[in-house]
Amino acid sequence: MKIDVTENKENPLMKRNEVRAIIHHEGGATPSRVQILEHLSKSLKANKDNIVINKIFGLKGIDKSEAKIAVYKDKKDIPKAVAEKMARRNKPPKGSEVKEEAAPATDEAPKEEPNPSEEEKKEQV
Repeated sequence: MKIDVTENKENPLMKRNEVRAIIHHEGGATPSRVQILEHLSKSLKANKDNIVINKIFGLKGIDKSEAKIAVYKDKKDIPKAVAEKMARRNKPPKGSEVKEEAAPATDEAPKEEPNPSEEEKKEQV
């Protein structure tokens, strides 16, 4: 994956830089927000907590995506509603979690035990 920053505009009122980037992902699906965040923090030399990925949209017919990103000067400059939304969005995908097995699989079929009601019927007869 390669990220090219196409636009970097400073917004002093909101205390952030507004960035547009092209993400090259040859031969694969659009990368997750977590993967993009890792690469962005290295390329923009910013803390992961100060980066907010607003939008990722794939370009049709090619292995590229465009992203709208906001890089805040400080974590406390991020609006509360945006911080909560990004906390939900930046979680790892559900499929990446390791699933634990409830019970080990056995090759033997479970043995059937007679119902107590059947035994009682035999005794009565």
